[in-house]
Amino acid sequence: MPAQGASPSAFAPGRSASNGPSRTPPVELTGTWVSDEGEVDDAMAPVQPPEQIGGQPFAIDESMATGGCDCEPCGGEGCDNCDGGYCDPNGNGAGGHGCGLFAPLWCSDMWNEVHAHRRIYAEVDYLSFWTKGNPLPPLVTTSPLGTPQAQAGVLPESATTQILFGNGNYDDERRNGLRLNLGYWLIDGEFLGVEGQYWALNTGSTTFDANSDFSGGDPNAIILARPFTNFDPGLVEPSNDAAIVAFPDGYQLPGQLGTGTLDGSINIRTTSNVQSAGALLRKLVWIDFTMQRRLDLLLGYRFLRVDDSVTIDDSSTFIPTSSVVPEFNLTSQDQFSSKNIFNGGEIGLKYQSQHGRLGIELIAKSAFGNNRQKTYINGYNTLTPVGGAPTENIGGLLAQPTNIGNYTRDVFAIVPEADASLRWDITCNLRATIGYTFVYINRVQRSGDAISLDLNPTQINGGTLVGDAVPAFSSTDSTWYAHGATAGMEFRW
Repeated sequence: MPAQGASPSAFAPGRSASNGPSRTPPVELTGTWVSDEGEVDDAMAPVQPPEQIGGQPFAIDESMATGGCDCEPCGGEGCDNCDGGYCDPNGNGAGGHGCGLFAPLWCSDMWNEVHAHRRIYAEVDYLSFWTKGNPLPPLVTTSPLGTPQAQAGVLPESATTQILFGNGNYDDERRNGLRLNLGYWLIDGEFLGVEGQYWALNTGSTTFDANSDFSGGDPNAIILARPFTNFDPGLVEPSNDAAIVAFPDGYQLPGQLGTGTLDGSINIRTTSNVQSAGALLRKLVWIDFTMQRRLDLLLGYRFLRVDDSVTIDDSSTFIPTSSVVPEFNLTSQDQFSSKNIFNGGEIGLKYQSQHGRLGIELIAKSAFGNNRQKTYINGYNTLTPVGGAPTENIGGLLAQPTNIGNYTRDVFAIVPEADASLRWDITCNLRATIGYTFVYINRVQRSGDAISLDLNPTQINGGTLVGDAVPAFSSTDSTWYAHGATAGMEFRW
């Protein structure tokens, strides 16, 4: 099969008949570009680029890859530090570019590469990625001591209200990961092959803890509150409000059932996970041996999964000073999680160019398919009087019967990816890589977007809903991306 992108006048045969070490490059060339589709006539075989050794073309001699040259510039008779290169008779080192790590390898030439009869390549990359964070509304607020209970922790942020957690993106810090890529050439000569890839990042997470022990005399105790928008039907219109978790002496129970001190704590945990896999058919569409460039078509399947979650726990202990209500403890939990599972077809291009031992690889591809969005919301609270039995109710604070449940929908999504890498041939079978990768998906459901601050308090603690059915879940489309540096090794055999 003739090469594409190069003229016959620039062609020369590809493999030497040499059976032993060669100190000077062969001048007379024989051989053909071999593939499973049959041999090509010598007259149509591509010529080796002339700039390889002293302006003279050369053919492949695999013995050159064993080192063992013995010219003076490489260290004297029998030197072994040419690292796969060989020395020219003019004393300029291997290929006129020195010995050792910088000596040209016979296999670094693209014409020789496709004649090396290597079928398998495997690459392992370390990933250092950043991802788009999970957007969270304000979840925890505080106010200066002395702030009236009715104003404590109430949004918007002001001189009397400070946001302690939320109101931003979380789990967007740098994360480590691993990428595995395995390929196999179906046809000798690197015409047609298959590739499989898998990569994942370690779990991103954020933890927030706040604790106030007013009854114990903690000098660092602060007011803790969870803000929401109150949709109580008794109000003229919805208004900003806050559920108090910790408050100093003077806290008044709803319904004026008594006053006392409220000790409390809040714990919030977020997680984020991502993994991807794919299988591709790789087909040569253009190659130019003179310019040392090639272009391959990629066609196959892509899987991408993006998961995240938010769990909010709070606990309050009421210690009465004047009350008909005994001391009690109230705990609650809200859970929000989302899973995005993408499956689709993928198409792209892979461009490669070779410059001695240094190679450049650019990949641009995009997948089109279905993203199944799954959202899970749950909540509960437990009231335990001192010395009494606990009572558990459905709903925490922001997770109530009106939004608790499992929600699933399928949407069409697009997943483009771009990769750029530099590749250095250490030996004919081993190369080092360093690069950059960017992955994007245009439609995902985030757990943070599933959190609504709207609340109708009539349904709290098992009450009968009166008025607006809020909070309510509503599917939202957000974008997500991951990007960062890669570094690894590729082995070919």
